[in-house]
Amino acid sequence: MSLFASPVFDIAGLRIAFKTEEPMEVTEAFLPFLSSGEPDWEIAFRKTDRLPPFPENPVFVGRSYAAASGPDGTSLRLFFDAAANDLPFALGRYDWNARRIALDYLASGAEFVRESGSCFFYLALDALLLHSGRGILHAACVQTGFGGILFSGPSGIGKSTQSALWLRNEGARLLNGDRTVLSRENAVWRGFGSPYAGSSRVWLNESCDIRAVVMLEKSETCSIKRLGRAEAFRKVFSGMTVNRWDGYCVTAACDLAESIADEVPVFELFCTPDESAVETLKSVL
Repeated sequence: MSLFASPVFDIAGLRIAFKTEEPMEVTEAFLPFLSSGEPDWEIAFRKTDRLPPFPENPVFVGRSYAAASGPDGTSLRLFFDAAANDLPFALGRYDWNARRIALDYLASGAEFVRESGSCFFYLALDALLLHSGRGILHAACVQTGFGGILFSGPSGIGKSTQSALWLRNEGARLLNGDRTVLSRENAVWRGFGSPYAGSSRVWLNESCDIRAVVMLEKSETCSIKRLGRAEAFRKVFSGMTVNRWDGYCVTAACDLAESIADEVPVFELFCTPDESAVETLKSVL
C-alpha cells in the first residue's frame, strides 16, 4: 500500500483524477492503474460539517446508499453506515455531462474515504463507464493466439477453470479474472483489465481485441453452439454491471450489449473441467 496526493487512474483508456484533501492509500489492485496527464473525469472529496440536503423520495435505497435525481440533470447518492444505525456520512453529486463528481463527507466518515477501493465505490465506476461508452462484463479475459476470449457466466460456473486450461494448454495470458471492461475502439471491441479481478488477483492495465464471448454451462460432455442475436444480447446484457434503477445506464448497457451481439461471436459452451473444453472451443475459432 502506498500514499498518493490526488492520484490519477487510467481505467480502460479513461483518466480519472481524484482530488483529495489528504493522501490516498492506493492498494495493490489499483497501483497498475496509476497514471498522469489531463483527466477525462474528476472526482473531488471535501470534508464538511454538514451534508447538503437530500430529496425525501429517492429512486433507490440499498444497503449502503440511496440514490435520487438532483437539480440540473445531476444525480445524487447519499451514503450511510450500516454498522452505525444507517447514519449518513457522505453525499455524492454526479454531473455526468460535465464529467465531474463531488463527494462531501463528514468527519465521522473520514475512515471510509482514505483507501482507493472505497474511493472508487463513491465514483460509481459502472455508471461512469456507461456514460463514456464503455461497460463492465462479469467475465474473465484471456489473451490467446486466436485473440481475446471472454469467459462469462454466474459466479462458480467455471470462468477461472476454463481460463486456467487455456493458460496451461495454449500459452494464453490472463488479463482479468472477473470484471472486464469492454470498449469499442476504432470499430473493434477490446477487453481491458480492471482493478476488480476476483480471486485471480491479476490486475493488468492492458487490453486486447475480443475474438469471442463464451457463455459457460457445466456439463458431463463438451459441446458448443453459436448463439443467435437475440439470445446473445440477453446473455451479454445479463452479465453486465448496471444499476437497474438508472434508466440512462440501462439504456446504455442495452446499446452496448446489442452492438456486441451484432459484432462479436457469442457462444454457449457446455464444458467439462479439462482439455476437451479447450479443443471444443478451438474448433469454432
